[in-house]
Amino acid sequence: MKDAIKNPLLYFLVVPVGIAIWPLLVWAMYLPNAQKSFAKEQALYEEGEKIIKHILDLDPERIKLAKAKDGVEFEYSTEVSKTAAKCRISSQNYSHSTKAKRKGIQSCRVELKEVGIEKFALFLSGIILQWPSLECDKVTFDPDPKKKDVWKVVMDFKYEF
Repeated sequence: MKDAIKNPLLYFLVVPVGIAIWPLLVWAMYLPNAQKSFAKEQALYEEGEKIIKHILDLDPERIKLAKAKDGVEFEYSTEVSKTAAKCRISSQNYSHSTKAKRKGIQSCRVELKEVGIEKFALFLSGIILQWPSLECDKVTFDPDPKKKDVWKVVMDFKYEF
């Protein structure tokens, strides 16, 4: 190995050939792959942009809602009540209990009684869409054995502010 390093043929022939082959390798292999990758990413971007525009066309209130919420403090009692009313869940069929605030985190347990899966999904998606910093940590379902598609749903929420 030491002889190969000391051989001047290595430095005058092999190294320049390696340096000459490198741009050809880049031009022949890496550049086409980069162009394909760029085209794929560009197509994904354009598709995402179309979806975002479609969502905003269907629900332009989201932008107004996001702008209106700047500086507004989140409160579980009002938001759970508003969302339940939008989902047509009566006040007898839901309850919530808020836990003490900790370092920028507010927790709450929401219990929906006698609701169908559709109303639950509408409630959960509605409240999370309105408050992006709200996370649902846990959901438990207990079916009502006497009725079909009637559930007691318990959700644990966490809001970071």
